[in-house]
Formats: sequence, structure tokens, C-alpha cells
Amino acid sequence: KETGLKTFVIRKDKPDGDFVDYIRETFEKAAKEAPSIVLLDDLDKFANEDDYHPNAEEYVTVQACIDDIKDSKVIVFATCNDFEKLPESLVRAGRFDKCYFMNFPEIEDAKKIIAFYLKDKKVGKDVDVEEIARFMEFRSCADLEMVINEAGIYAGYENKKCISQDDILKAVINKIRSRSEERFSRNAET
Repeated sequence: KETGLKTFVIRKDKPDGDFVDYIRETFEKAAKEAPSIVLLDDLDKFANEDDYHPNAEEYVTVQACIDDIKDSKVIVFATCNDFEKLPESLVRAGRFDKCYFMNFPEIEDAKKIIAFYLKDKKVGKDVDVEEIARFMEFRSCADLEMVINEAGIYAGYENKKCISQDDILKAVINKIRSRSEERFSRNAET
């Protein structure tokens, strides 16, 4: 939005064959409306969920589309959660020239993020952002948001007028427990 350019967002929300066509159509539209931006959201989810799929049609299509727009004024950005799943041919220089790796927030950043998610909520005076941040350090922003939202659900369920520290700690414990169960389940399968 800051650039004022037309932005096209591509995320996997269609069946495979339709999705490949959608990728092509979106890049064509972006080229016609250049200067423009194409955002490939969760690029690592574009192909099937097997462990390694460098020649998946979706990735080959993205590569071809990027190559086709090289001389136009289209900027291509992508986000991904698992960089290792992306084929080297896609992330090489000339396609994606720069890669930035984002770490999970440390305690000071976690405090700011938690405060941001709490700012529009009714919160009790007992809520200690620093304590929550210590429990949730090195968790994703999505995890931090989910904990705050879940704490709001707990407070609402008990007809409280505001979210208390106990509500948040209950949500933190639930998040930690569910993550542990998830890991245990994955390890048991292998």
C-alpha cells in the first residue's frame, strides 16, 4: 500500500490445475498493469505437502512466470515458513535475489507484540506483559496473537468484564501443551 502500486496476492486457495492457471493469469495481469507488485504468500505451500517436490508444476509455473516478466516493472515478493522445501532453481539469484530470514521474537520484541494485541481489549490490572513474554519468548507472532485471543475466549466464557493474567496463563499453558502433543504425535509416527 505504501508504494501506491497495484498489488496482486497469490496464495494457494484453489485446486492444483486451477491454481496453476491462476498463477499464470495473475502474472499476466501484473505485467499489463506494471509497475506492480506480485506477492506469493506462503510459497512453500504452493505444491503438494510431500517432503521434497522441486519439479512440482506450481513451482515450475512460478519460475516461468518470473522469467517471463524479467524486463517489465513487476516486483515479486514471496513469504514462506519452510525455506528448505523450496527448490533451489526457484530461490536462486535472478529469480529471488535476496532472502531475508526472520527469527521468532525475543523477549523485548515479544513484549511489544503482546502489548499490541492487548491494546484494543479490556484487560485487568493484574496482566503482566513481561511475564507473558517470558513464557512466550521465541514463539511466532501468530502464537502470541492466538494466546491473547484464547485468553479473551476464556474470560468471555466466565462472563468476566476483562481478561485477567490467569486467563492468559491458561491460554499459554494450553498452547505449550498442544505444541508438545503435536511433537509427540509426529515423533510417534516416524
